[in-house]
Amino acid sequence: PDELSHFCTQFVVETFCVENHRFSKLSRRTNDNEAPVRRSGRLSGSPNALVSIRRTRQSTIKIMGASESTSKSPRKKKEDETHIPKNATCVEDFGYYWKNVKPKKPEHEYYLQMLQKDTDKPFEFKGQKHYDALGDVVTNYIYDLMVKDFDLDTFNLPLKEDLPEDYDGALAKCFMSKDAYTADKLMLIVQGSGSVRAGQWARSLCINQTLYHGTTLPYMHRARERGYAMIINNPNVNYYVDDKGKMQKIPHSDSPEAQLVYLWRKVVSKCAAKDIVIVAHSYGGVATMHLVADPSTEVDVRDRVRAIAFTDSVHSRMWGFVKMSKKAKRFWGDIARNWSLSS
Repeated sequence: PDELSHFCTQFVVETFCVENHRFSKLSRRTNDNEAPVRRSGRLSGSPNALVSIRRTRQSTIKIMGASESTSKSPRKKKEDETHIPKNATCVEDFGYYWKNVKPKKPEHEYYLQMLQKDTDKPFEFKGQKHYDALGDVVTNYIYDLMVKDFDLDTFNLPLKEDLPEDYDGALAKCFMSKDAYTADKLMLIVQGSGSVRAGQWARSLCINQTLYHGTTLPYMHRARERGYAMIINNPNVNYYVDDKGKMQKIPHSDSPEAQLVYLWRKVVSKCAAKDIVIVAHSYGGVATMHLVADPSTEVDVRDRVRAIAFTDSVHSRMWGFVKMSKKAKRFWGDIARNWSLSS
């Protein structure tokens, strides 16, 4: 039985490794009512999932006594940090500038690409720390565009009233239209997981392609044209490092799911809009699922949300793990739709 178990494990893992790309595409097309699929590591299609699968495969090969080499990779050299500018505030400090690469397109489509000043070439990877530092200033630039081009107000989560008096940790910076509390129609934009911050679908696309591909800005323009007020949360600001160097959870915002539920209870529930739509990308679909299922928000969500639009959402893989009432499930099936690439 043990030998047979090892053989089956090897067969399954090798199938995942060989066909992972095709399998990821198929998994994105699954119907929301199908049974969830559990994967190793993070959700399928992510780099962490591949790493986990490969490690499992190496362990299986060792157990089976296979002759395939599983030697360790050489130790990586310490990253050179001399090319990371100190106190950088903009991409120009890194030797880049923003260029409209499709000048014939309307400005509100944000075909802005980050190019090198000297060569006009696109982004060049110089190490993870450099990439993260550059990503921080790109995030701040997008924040500035949201405030300047859309006249949005900023607010922090959690609210001051829900924090201890001596709290000095991080807060999640969120955005809302000036008429968010009084407008008849409201759009709630929810990002995916990872390094993305408010206003971004994918940080890598903002850096390697254009803001049209990587940000929520074009969506926001269309929402404003159609008379929607907007609220954009910041679901991935969940932890901070304290003075002792320890990782600490942000109250009411220690996960994307918790932050979205808190945002609804404290902000959205006080908005006058009777017609609310939600646009959620990737893991934002899972956070939205929790919002619909949570007893503290379920009734208000069912009463006022008219449509939920998912883009390449991964919520179907969590189906069955999030408890929903019968009314919530019926509501979900009636108004939620998921769009994903067919190839």
